[in-house]
Amino acid sequence: MFGRLCKIIAEKFKVGITAESITRDFSIIEDSGADSIELVELIMSVEDEFGIEIPDSDLADFKTVGELSDYLVEHLAA
Repeated sequence: MFGRLCKIIAEKFKVGITAESITRDFSIIEDSGADSIELVELIMSVEDEFGIEIPDSDLADFKTVGELSDYLVEHLAA
């Protein structure tokens, strides 16, 4: 799951980011340099890839890739 998530992030933010360079501590906003539109597109891609809908109220909980990955693991297992 983490690997698939890293691949999505690397594809969305192509400049200087590879799936292999992304760690659990990778800051989705600071390390990617993403603006708000890019973040929305990222979340939409994650939702499509994993077949999940992430409520807007949960989005503020994701600062790092690890936090997003943990959320997916928890909610996909439910």
